[in-house]
Amino acid sequence: MAEMSPTPDLPLHRIAFFLFARREILLNAWRAAVNADPTLHRVSGLTRDEFNDQIPSLLHILNQRLRQEKYEANPAELAR
Repeated sequence: MAEMSPTPDLPLHRIAFFLFARREILLNAWRAAVNADPTLHRVSGLTRDEFNDQIPSLLHILNQRLRQEKYEANPAELAR
C-alpha cells in the first residue's frame, strides 16, 4: 500500500490522511453495516470480491478529491 503523509496546514488533507490510515477498519465496518441492513439490496448483492475490488477504488477517489488531486477514474461510473 502506498504511504501518505499529512499536510498539517490543509484540513482536507488531514481528513484524507485520517481516512487513508484507517482504510481497512472502514472497509470492515462498511461491509458489516451493509450485511446488517436488508434494505441495501444493490450493495449487499455484491460478492465479497466485488466489494473488495470496488469500494477501495471509491475510497481512493475520495482521497484524491480531498487532497485536490486529479483522480484517475469517474466515481459515478465506478459506483454503478
